[in-house]
Amino acid sequence: MEHTINRVKNKTKNYTVVSNEIFQRADVSARAKGIYAYIMTLPDDWKLYKSELYKHFSEGKEAINKAFHELEELGYISKEKVKDENGKYSGWKYHIVESIESTDCPKNRKSESPNSVNPPLLNTNIELNTNKIYIDYLEKWNELGIIKHSEKIAAARWKKKHTDAVNLYGKEKVYKAMENYATVLSDPSYFFNYKWPLWDFLVRGLDKFVDEADPFHNFKAKKIDGKKSSDPYYGLNL
Repeated sequence: MEHTINRVKNKTKNYTVVSNEIFQRADVSARAKGIYAYIMTLPDDWKLYKSELYKHFSEGKEAINKAFHELEELGYISKEKVKDENGKYSGWKYHIVESIESTDCPKNRKSESPNSVNPPLLNTNIELNTNKIYIDYLEKWNELGIIKHSEKIAAARWKKKHTDAVNLYGKEKVYKAMENYATVLSDPSYFFNYKWPLWDFLVRGLDKFVDEADPFHNFKAKKIDGKKSSDPYYGLNL
C-alpha cells in the first residue's frame, strides 16, 4: 500500500516557515516539539509568557513545565532575569532560537504571513504582566492547592509589602514556607487549619512557616483537658 502525505501547495497565507532541525531529532519529546512548533507560529516580537502556554495546551502545568525545561536544556530556549525600575528582580525574559546547530542561525524565523497570526492567547481586556514578581509565587501557590487564585486577582492584590516579604527571604525559602504551610493544613496531627489567601500568607504567615520558625514543632496538635484544641491560633504568639 502506498502511503502519502497530503500537503497544501499554496502556502501564502497563515503558514510559518520553520527549520526541520528540532523535528528531526530523536532525542526530543513529542510534547517539547509541539510546544516549540506553536511558539514558532507567533510573531517575532511576541513576548513569551509561560502562564499563557498553560492556557493553550491541555496537558496541564506540570507537563508543560517539563517540556519547556527540556527545550531550555537543549538550548532552544534561554532566559534572563528582568529587573524593575528599582533594580529588583521582576521575572524572566525568554529568548527562542530556531537552530542551535548553525553558528549563523536566523535571529528567529519570519512568518510568511505574520499579520494572519491571531491566536486567542492573550485576553487584551486583562493586563497580565508575567514579568511581575507575583507570577512565580502565584504559580507555586496554586500548585499546592491551598486557595487557588486567578492572575487577575493576584495582580490586583499584590502590593509593595508582598514584594518586600518575598525579597526578604528569597524564592527558595518562600517556596519552602508555602510547602510547610500546605503540609500543616493537610495533616491532622497539626492543629493549625486557618487558610490564608496568598497575599495574607505573605504578610501574616510567612514568618511562621519558614524552616527557621520550626513550624512542624510549633504547630503540633496540643491538648487541653485531654482534647485537641480547635483554636487554630492556640499556643501561637501572633
